[in-house]
Amino acid sequence: MTVPAVGVLALQGVFREHRLALEPLRAAVIEVRLPHNLEGLSGVVMPGGESTTIAKLLVSNRLDDALTGLAASGKGLWGTRARFERRGAPSA
Repeated sequence: MTVPAVGVLALQGVFREHRLALEPLRAAVIEVRLPHNLEGLSGVVMPGGESTTIAKLLVSNRLDDALTGLAASGKGLWGTRARFERRGAPSA
């Protein structure tokens, strides 16, 4: 049986925690920082973080077009959200 290779975007956010969550599922987990890290992957998990910063890092690391190409080739992209909002919290 072939073990799937899954990338975790490792530019910002909780990428280590995402990697640790995937490893028990018997996936080969690759931290993605540059376009060559995408080679051979079945898909990429994109952990949440500050969206403006992530967008700038994607461009500066040349991953914006590379991830678009990965998705266009039929590979999976899964984004998670790091933000937790608490509204209407009772005052002390």
